[in-house]
Amino acid sequence: MSIISGICQGQIVRALELKNNEDLDDIFNLSFSILKDMKSSKQVLQYSNKIFEFKKDLNLIFEIVSLLLEDLLFFKADKISYMRFKDNIKDFEGILQDYTIKAICEIRKLIDRANKELSFNGNPTLIVENLLMNILEVKYICK
Repeated sequence: MSIISGICQGQIVRALELKNNEDLDDIFNLSFSILKDMKSSKQVLQYSNKIFEFKKDLNLIFEIVSLLLEDLLFFKADKISYMRFKDNIKDFEGILQDYTIKAICEIRKLIDRANKELSFNGNPTLIVENLLMNILEVKYICK
């Protein structure tokens, strides 16, 4: 339930929609894994395939990754009370050094662009793989 409340922030209709999504825990774990465990371009295809197991929830995956990045910003700023997913603080400690503030901001822009491309009926496979490669690139450049 804390995942739902972290995503919805009081939007009852959205919470009810998410409550009916049987895959929400798996989607959340995959979203966190993208940030935590994806370390090389060799893994992009593997993560792309995992993402497409939840093809109807691509926007939700992008949203959760973006919200996790927002939480990472709060964690870096020592503003834990603002975090949406406080239950995952130990996981945030594990990825803190992998993301600079600049990297977090740039990756959130990439996610916004990917969402926009999806809304314009772009090729989902290309959009997802491009986003994953760009996340790795930004992480590397901003270290």
